[in-house]
Amino acid sequence: MGDRTMLMAALALAALPCCAEEIPALRVKQEILGFPGLEKDQTTSVVLFIARDRLAASQESDKRIFIVRLDEDEGRMYEIAPDRKTYSESADSQDRQKERDIADRQLISILREEAKNEEEFQKALATHHLRADGKRIASIEEPEGEKEFELDGVKYKARQVIVTENGRRILDAWYAPLPAGSTDLAGQIEFYEFFRRLGCFSDQVLAVLKSFTQDHRGIPLEAQIRVVTVTLNHVLKARTVEFAKTMVPAAAFELPPGAVKVEKKAIVKCALPGCPNEVEVEAPAGGKYRDQNNRWHYFCSTEHRTRFAKDRIAKARAEAAEPKK
Repeated sequence: MGDRTMLMAALALAALPCCAEEIPALRVKQEILGFPGLEKDQTTSVVLFIARDRLAASQESDKRIFIVRLDEDEGRMYEIAPDRKTYSESADSQDRQKERDIADRQLISILREEAKNEEEFQKALATHHLRADGKRIASIEEPEGEKEFELDGVKYKARQVIVTENGRRILDAWYAPLPAGSTDLAGQIEFYEFFRRLGCFSDQVLAVLKSFTQDHRGIPLEAQIRVVTVTLNHVLKARTVEFAKTMVPAAAFELPPGAVKVEKKAIVKCALPGCPNEVEVEAPAGGKYRDQNNRWHYFCSTEHRTRFAKDRIAKARAEAAEPKK
């Protein structure tokens, strides 16, 4: 199967018009455990076509397609529905991490209020990998040593890169240099941009990766990403099984003709037991609260949110004080 046919099959973009213009790219196939939107113990195949400043990806399990355009204002990601008739858009795809920012600030405030002294407050912050000022400090390191990988009979020497955020390991990846003649193409940073725009990690983590990959262009052959959002806290595992340089139609990085943009607004009931009021998830009148299991709870008023949070904390302390059997 030729590269063009393989692209159309992988991205299921049969509706795209045949385009004479082609651009150089890398075709990367990965097996991913814990892909956003799927069960955390579910593995799926993802085919990525990565060109400089853009990426197109096909996710096998539910046939969603993702297009990342870093050449557009602020960078954009489009998620195209399986029927190719509708799509959703995010200018920076930061929604999950923005919600996490809000939840973290709320949690810091509650921990400060409930702590008996500064030492207890700092200990509680450390447990949640938080700082009193709400900042996220990301750092990166490249340990010594190499690891050998083999793809399609070809052996690659890979180097490790580790990124931590407030002391918690967020990324642990092994990357290999790009194929010969591909140094002018996309590489590591476009891969990380994709997962950042899926909401897997913060801007602070992406910033240190951008700095690192300027002098370390390559393809991650194996990566573990700790996905931390307000509702998730699990490890995503990605393993590259194929990659090669290719030419792809420029139209593969465009929206399908006639696709309509959709906006999603979820409505839920206020989380305070007994309250019948409905709340809009994207803009809850009373704000949101994240529990110890990283689940979001939405409220119709700040009073209800405060009552709910204090009840949860009191319950957790009572359970912790009970003697273990």
